[in-house]
Amino acid sequence: MFAAMSSVAAGITWIPTISFVGSMLHIGLSSWLFLVLPKPGKITSFITTALMCSWPITAGIESIKIFDFEALIIYTLPLTISGFVIWNHLRSFHEKENQSTKTQIVLSALPLVFLVYIVYFYYILFTQT
Repeated sequence: MFAAMSSVAAGITWIPTISFVGSMLHIGLSSWLFLVLPKPGKITSFITTALMCSWPITAGIESIKIFDFEALIIYTLPLTISGFVIWNHLRSFHEKENQSTKTQIVLSALPLVFLVYIVYFYYILFTQT
């Protein structure tokens, strides 16, 4: 959802780019870190969720200003889902979560590969002349 919205608004402002990078970091870094180290993973999840929600919040405010309530419904969907993620992390912040080593390896492999891909992509993007 963020990728589709970012492709439309990328030329207008830098806020969709921040939101898109936040969503990539949320999937790539927070998901992996949450499985390996639960408390730091939850903290990075809070931070990346805030980055990810920066654009829907500003777009929702602008939708209210111009009375575009149909667009407001679209922008509140990621905010609602992100709110559930934050609420779930806050509710279980002090619980000790133990998973087997095999489960941690299997579940953290894909986000780690995704994170490596993102880092490589931005390295190639910014080092080209």
